[in-house]
Amino acid sequence: QEQARLFLERFFQDGIMYNGHVKPQVEFLAPFSSSCGLRMDFIGKIEDLSNDWQRFWTSGGCAHAPPFRDDLGQHPTGAAMSDLFGAKLLKMNVASSAMNGVLQSNNYAYLRAFCWLNLPDYVLFNYTLPQPCNDEEML
Repeated sequence: QEQARLFLERFFQDGIMYNGHVKPQVEFLAPFSSSCGLRMDFIGKIEDLSNDWQRFWTSGGCAHAPPFRDDLGQHPTGAAMSDLFGAKLLKMNVASSAMNGVLQSNNYAYLRAFCWLNLPDYVLFNYTLPQPCNDEEML
């Protein structure tokens, strides 16, 4: 849990400024300058990619979308790769468990800070706030 706590502390110090992987997604919708805005034609969600795939093609005026193939873009999964990914998944489960423990510690202080920083994403992309963040005192 110590490594997860240190990650979050670093994230709240400067990760938002220097690491595009952890920036609120709404920041990518902002114009690059006051005279040059880029319009977004489509925003999909990865957790609903198979449905958004069809919506994406339809939004572009295409009558027939190519079939969505979840297997494209995946890494090969031979026996050696399965063993490797199995070990990585085990490590990820341990890391995920540690991160959950830290997010729940201190009356959900880190989770509440994350929700506060990412509140525009929750609102704009229609995500439900985690219950500990859905508190009138915080909002």
